[in-house]
Amino acid sequence: MLILSSVTHTAKDGRVRKLEQIYLRGNNVRLFILPDILRQSPLFKKVANMKKKTEKKNAPNAGRGRGGRGRGRGRGRGRGM
Repeated sequence: MLILSSVTHTAKDGRVRKLEQIYLRGNNVRLFILPDILRQSPLFKKVANMKKKTEKKNAPNAGRGRGGRGRGRGRGRGRGM
């Protein structure tokens, strides 16, 4: 749930309404236009740094799941040698 204040709502037919306060669920939101001053906000800088870290972790050669190069369990576990 999202609570916003001082909202300008534009309907599909072009009608514009100014709302003092509005409560939204996430699946109702189509577009947010935020003030440019928020770009300099410490919170968004922190999110950008976290995003960079996760991109490094998800590098194409990082591997996924079990096993992979150099992580085997040795020889097979079947019968025989």
